[in-house]
Amino acid sequence: MLPRLLPLVLGAFAIGTETFMISGVLPTIAGDLRVSPATAGSLVTIFALSYALGSPLLAIASAGAVITENILF
Repeated sequence: MLPRLLPLVLGAFAIGTETFMISGVLPTIAGDLRVSPATAGSLVTIFALSYALGSPLLAIASAGAVITENILF
């Protein structure tokens, strides 16, 4: 079971750490968008909330799907 779960865990880890990576370039993003860093910081909040709320919903919605159909389109 672990080999099948490993890609899911690694994908969740990669997407989760992206939230922390964007914090380092937040002043640059704020400058490019010509907004305050606090306003640009709300992008991180919106991303984290949509990830936290959307992941379980997507998992529930795709629970009955056949894996080969998803991979092969």
